[in-house]
Amino acid sequence: MRDLRLDIRLALRHLRQQPGFTLVAVLTLALGIGANTAVFTLVHALLLRSLPVERPGELYRLGDTNDCCVNSGLPGSYSLFSTRLFEHLKANAPEFGELAGFQATTIAVGVRRSGAAVPQPMPGAFVTGNYFAMFGVKPAAGRLFDRNDDRPEAAPVAVMSYRGWKQFYGQDPAIVGESVIVNGKAMTIVGVSAEPFFGDTVRPDPAALWIPVAQEPLVRGAASVIDRADSNWLYAIGRIPDRPNTSQISAHLTTVLQQWLSAQPFLTTPERAQVAQQRIVVTPAGGGIGSAKAQYGRSLNLLFAAAGMVLLIGAANLANLLLARADRGQAAIRSALGASSGRLIRQALTEGIVLSLLGGLAGVAIGAVSARAVIGVVFPVARFVPVDAAPSGWVWLFAIALAVLTGALFAAAPAWAMSRTPPLDALSGVGRGAQGRSFVPRGSLLIVQVALSLVLLSSAGLLAKSLGNLEQQPLGFTPANRIVVFVDPPAIAGDIPRLTELYGRFGERIRQVPGVERVAFSMYSPMEGNNWSSGISIGGRKPDPDRPTFASWNRVTPGYFETIGTRLVRGRLIDERDTPTSKRVVVVNESLVRRYFEREDPIGQTLGIGDPGHAGDFEIVGVVEDVKYTGATAAEVRAMMFIPSFQAAPYKSAGMMTTQARSMLLRSIVVQISPTSRNVEAGIRQALASVDQNVTVLRTIPMPLQVSVNFRLERLMAWLTSAYGLLALALASLGLYGVTAYGVSQRTREIGVRMALGADPWRVVRTCVRGPLAQTCIGLAIGLIGAFLAGRALNAQLYGLGGLDPKVFAGATLALVLSAIVAASLPARRAASVNPATALRGE
Repeated sequence: MRDLRLDIRLALRHLRQQPGFTLVAVLTLALGIGANTAVFTLVHALLLRSLPVERPGELYRLGDTNDCCVNSGLPGSYSLFSTRLFEHLKANAPEFGELAGFQATTIAVGVRRSGAAVPQPMPGAFVTGNYFAMFGVKPAAGRLFDRNDDRPEAAPVAVMSYRGWKQFYGQDPAIVGESVIVNGKAMTIVGVSAEPFFGDTVRPDPAALWIPVAQEPLVRGAASVIDRADSNWLYAIGRIPDRPNTSQISAHLTTVLQQWLSAQPFLTTPERAQVAQQRIVVTPAGGGIGSAKAQYGRSLNLLFAAAGMVLLIGAANLANLLLARADRGQAAIRSALGASSGRLIRQALTEGIVLSLLGGLAGVAIGAVSARAVIGVVFPVARFVPVDAAPSGWVWLFAIALAVLTGALFAAAPAWAMSRTPPLDALSGVGRGAQGRSFVPRGSLLIVQVALSLVLLSSAGLLAKSLGNLEQQPLGFTPANRIVVFVDPPAIAGDIPRLTELYGRFGERIRQVPGVERVAFSMYSPMEGNNWSSGISIGGRKPDPDRPTFASWNRVTPGYFETIGTRLVRGRLIDERDTPTSKRVVVVNESLVRRYFEREDPIGQTLGIGDPGHAGDFEIVGVVEDVKYTGATAAEVRAMMFIPSFQAAPYKSAGMMTTQARSMLLRSIVVQISPTSRNVEAGIRQALASVDQNVTVLRTIPMPLQVSVNFRLERLMAWLTSAYGLLALALASLGLYGVTAYGVSQRTREIGVRMALGADPWRVVRTCVRGPLAQTCIGLAIGLIGAFLAGRALNAQLYGLGGLDPKVFAGATLALVLSAIVAASLPARRAASVNPATALRGE
């Protein structure tokens, strides 16, 4: 312990004696460790951190996939459940002490207090009555749900999150027990959840208001799915004490599922043949539903690899600096006085670790700031993300461990060189040799730097080019001078006369707002992240089991295509003549025509959503160009059909009637505005409130930003890898400069003799740079292999190009070659210009 204290004191003294070196080294380490700490902060928060609930290790979910919204059909692996199926599983799962159900996604609700002019928009979710009890959440104010609240005859109640209570109402205690209007229905806020609890899933804008599942029909009206056995919309998480045999529980629940499905009348004959393939997999759920892992896990892993390469390059560069400043004379004196090689190595390692810890402290601060910036890029329109960017205990532990490992890594080479210093050689004049014993490891470190730099630069080039392809691809609409207003309309689904009148008045009032040129309504707008799709039937064709027909679909009002800037290819668009009582028509996109009418004229053909009995529901009257509504990175656009807003097909199935009713609640308003318009949003809000004060404006977003959000991960990857690549290039250039300068300093006497004998200065320059440039070429050769492998690993992340792009690789190689030539030439030219007498006198 005493020796360790002495080593630390000596290391600190050495660092104080050379403040310039210390500053450069600490900054280099801070950037490398900070980059890794930022990524680890996000990995820990998004992928590894447990929910802030009691005993999260006891939580298990039914399912192993991340689904959304409301699904039907047989998925194979069940993760979403209808209300009836959930209740059946709950009653037949004795292994679970508690099993709670909750909505797979949040919904937008408007909460209006007494006296308020407009509702306050906030995210909400339906949950079962035992939801809070299962998670072990306590109230911060009032009370939480119990089983009596989750009954159809119970008084309508809701629970607010602590964050929502603070954000929307400033922690006003009067909200607890107050009767408010939620989506036009009276409810009582009975309590506020504990502060840390944000819900069951790490996602942007989690639920701020929870409502019992039994009240879902009250909120949704005719769009309710609670009584539809074929509509899966609930996740399920429960508690299993001790260490369960999940395989055995999964097998039991799979049997329960298959027996329940076999008794259901909604299954078709082909679906009944698939019942034996349906299953439930029980998986750990201490971190909640793993949607963040599915969305961001691969990107974060790739960023981790890039940040690790930057740190390795920085460590190699610092090893070179330490080799250059290694005082072999001091090492020789200590060795002559009896210091062992082990003690010399320990002293050098201690100095490296102390230096690295200083860089690690600064790196944690850089990592915290960087993590917050990354969260802003990944979730640009979110009001709240349940990710704490502040350094946690695990983050500090990671940074310290990384600093110690890095310090030992970059100090190993100089420690090895100093331990091998012969006392007599060093005392007789360190530095007279032509090369010095440490030149070989310095050259090896340079090769590593160049190889890793090429991998990073080529990866950054691939991702940047992919991002450019994404942003410049034809989208099929014009985002400029358009805004999208998202609303939560009154729960009057299925009442077509009222809906027609309501949206007609909305459009009339919005068009009167100064600066508004066009307005149209739709179920969802391009690139907002929503999609409705179903099996379809085509008139005159028998179903082909080997070629099922599917299409996405949207409901739109007249003028919709003109408003978003989509081009008509054939026929006509939806216009004012397409009323609820007129002939049912549909407009399709080019992808649907290519897929199902390749050799036929689509105009005049009929199709419908559902079984062949509905193949004649809608007549195709027009074809529009392909528009990317979802899957901005997909090579092909989905087949899509556009239905007039309030035309209804003659369904007899209760499920299809409910789906059709839900689809008529048009939640997206696309507004084309003049380029010079100002404060249009306030005018639109006033226009909507003047028609119906219960309509909640959820948010307003410029359409270019809505498009840009779809590329947030690709943009983050391109920006960060580009930053890492430039940093790696700078470090590699600095390392090359250091290697050349070190070699020149070791050959000062030789250069002086050559110059005194009349040697050509340019020949001296070539002699000095030959070795470093040769090592650079070796590094480039190794780096090209690494770049090829990295490109293959990135292939799934790239759009419009493969992982092997010769232009990108050539550009990265050229950048490194030019940097190497400049970095190596500077010290060599300076050496060639030295006066020979001065060089010899200095020796």
